[in-house]
Amino acid sequence: MIFSAVALLLISPLAWPQNGVVMSMQPRPWPDVPELTAKMARSSSRQGNLAMRIRDELGEVYADARFAGAFGVRGRPGISPGQLMMASVLQFSEDLTDRQAAEAVRDRMTWKYALGLELEDPGFDASVLSEFRSRLVAGDLTCLALDALLERLAGLGLVRGGGRQRTDSTHVLGAIRMLNRLELAGETLRAALEALAVAAPGWLAGVIDESWQQVYGARIDDLHLPPSQAGRQELMVRYGRDGYYLLEQVHGPGAPAWLRELPAVQALRQIWIQQFCREVTDGRQEVRRREKLPGGDGLPPGRDQLISPYDLDARYGIKRETGWGGYNWDLLAGLAAGVLLAWVALIAALVIARPRGGLLREALRLLPDLLRLLPRLAADRSLPRRVRVGLTLLLAYLAFPFDLVPDFIPVLGYADDAIIVAAVLRWAVRQAGIEAIHRQWPGTSDGFTALCRITGLTPPDTPGAADQPPADQG
Repeated sequence: MIFSAVALLLISPLAWPQNGVVMSMQPRPWPDVPELTAKMARSSSRQGNLAMRIRDELGEVYADARFAGAFGVRGRPGISPGQLMMASVLQFSEDLTDRQAAEAVRDRMTWKYALGLELEDPGFDASVLSEFRSRLVAGDLTCLALDALLERLAGLGLVRGGGRQRTDSTHVLGAIRMLNRLELAGETLRAALEALAVAAPGWLAGVIDESWQQVYGARIDDLHLPPSQAGRQELMVRYGRDGYYLLEQVHGPGAPAWLRELPAVQALRQIWIQQFCREVTDGRQEVRRREKLPGGDGLPPGRDQLISPYDLDARYGIKRETGWGGYNWDLLAGLAAGVLLAWVALIAALVIARPRGGLLREALRLLPDLLRLLPRLAADRSLPRRVRVGLTLLLAYLAFPFDLVPDFIPVLGYADDAIIVAAVLRWAVRQAGIEAIHRQWPGTSDGFTALCRITGLTPPDTPGAADQPPADQG
C-alpha cells in the first residue's frame, strides 16, 4: 500500500526505536573540549560563532540527569541527551533540517567544539533527533530547553527575577519549519497524501500510482531538490499539476464527501489558490506558479499568505530588521488595550453617574418599572428619532448575555444596569421633555417621584417643572 508506512508513526518511539534497539540513558558528565578540536575550531573561526560562544560562556547547560524521565534504565547506553539537546538548540538557531543538523555535527568543527566531540567522532543518524524530540514529548519534558537555559543564565547573573521586561516584542514564533515556495508546495501536497493515506487508504490507492511514492514518500526539504533553476521550475509545475489532480479526485463523485473536510485537504486547496494559476483550454490545462504583478498573475499580500500546511494561522512577518514565521500580536495587543481602556472608562463613568446615598437603593427598587418603561418609550413615535434610537441601543445592551461589569466589583457589580438606565433617561428627558416619560410611566406616582429624584429632574406637577428643557422635535 502506497504511503502505508504512515501507520508506523502511530507506534510509540519509546517502545519501538527506529534502529530496533532498546536504548537506556547512563548520566555522564559534560565532556571537556578535546585539545585538537579546540585548536582546529579556533583556527577555522578566529572570531568565534554562536556555537563556540555558548560553550565558552555558558558551559554545561543540559545535564544528562535532567532527561532521566524520557529514557529507560535497561538496554544499550544511547547518545548523551544533553548533547542531543544542545544540537537541537543549534539546529533551531540556524533553521536546519534533521539531516542538515546531523551533517553539521559530523563536519563542523565549531559544533564539535560546542558538544565536546573528538574530530573523528562520526556523529549520529538524522533519525536520532526526531526520536529524541518524540521522547521529550512522551516524557513531558518539552519545557526543559528553556527552563534549563534560564537556570544557567540566572546562575551566571545574566538574568534575575523581578526585573523589567520589554513589552514591545510582539512577534511570536510558530512551531513550524520555514519553507521556500517550492518546499511549501511539495510539503503541502505530501501532507495531504499522508492524511488521505490514513483516512481512506483504499480510495487513495485507486487514484494515484507508485510514481507518487518516489516524489512524495519522504519529507520535502531543499537538500534533496534539484539544484538547477530549470529543474526547480519543472518540479514546481509537477507539484501544481499533481495537486490539482488530487483536489479534483477528492471533490469527485466517487470520493467520500467527508474527505474534502480533512484539514490537510483544506490546506492544500487554500495554498494552491495562493501559489498556482491554472487555465484549461480545449481540454488541455496549463499550470504555472503565481508571480508578482505586473508580470505575473499576482500574489496575495503577506498578511494573507499561508507559510505552512501545518499551521494555517502562521504568517511571515517583518519588524525592522527582524523576520519570522509565526504570529504578530501588534494588532491583537492594540485591540486588547483598546477594550481595556474602554472598560475602565465605563467603570469611571458609572462611578461618576451613580446616584448618591439612598438614591442608589431606590434605583435598584425601580429597576423592574424602568425595564417596562424603556420599550414603551422606544416605540413612542412622538419622541425624536435620536431618542428612540438611543433607547433601542440601551435595550440591546440590557439584553446582552455578557455582563460588562462583573458582579464581584463592589457596588457597581449589581447596580450597573440601574445606573445606566437612569443616565440614559436623564438624557432622554433633556431631549424630549419630562412629560413623555410621565406619559409612558408604568408604575405608581410615588415611583415616578422617586425616578425624578434619581435623575435630578422636577416632576411635571410641581413648581419649577416649567423650567425643564422643552422637547426637541427636530
